[in-house]
Amino acid sequence: MTIKCVLFDTDGVIVCYGEMFSERISRENNINSEDIAPFFKEIFVPKCMIGQADLKEEVVSWLPRWKWEGDVDSLLKYWFDSEKKINNDVKELIVKLRKSGVKCYLATNQDKYRTEYLRNEMGFGKLFDGIFSSAYLGCKKPSQDFYSEVYNELGESFSKDEILYIDDEEKNVNAGLEFGFKVVLFKNISDLDGVFDE
Repeated sequence: MTIKCVLFDTDGVIVCYGEMFSERISRENNINSEDIAPFFKEIFVPKCMIGQADLKEEVVSWLPRWKWEGDVDSLLKYWFDSEKKINNDVKELIVKLRKSGVKCYLATNQDKYRTEYLRNEMGFGKLFDGIFSSAYLGCKKPSQDFYSEVYNELGESFSKDEILYIDDEEKNVNAGLEFGFKVVLFKNISDLDGVFDE
């Protein structure tokens, strides 16, 4: 059946992997990774990413430990600016697909502040037909709840086998396949060769 809707992951697909925020601040401020990892493991990933905690409120107490002399807003700008390089091959594909009538959405694990950064500062609000973010859905990949929430929000516009889900993490791709979507494990643009030739 023809693909009518494509769900794109963010980091590793439409946004290129480079130096992550945690690596950059560790290098530039001479911080041990042990002073950074607990924040992500105990607060950011399990709470901020599903909207159960506010990143700006949670990160305040960590600023001294990270030797950050600015305020929270300046830290978040530094953080998000560190991870904003767009994969232009994927961007061009999205533009082409939408022109041909295929709906394209971002399906991503993000806190609410980076979600809005992606939407507004990086232009994803215009690039995509919509954004499905874990912070607003209240669940994250690879939970089946995430895919179910996305599908429910799409309404009755598409059947599952008309939806293609693209992600660079195998566990997420496997979960999408289990839910019933068509899937592609993405490493580079060549992984999508021929996928839309039906």
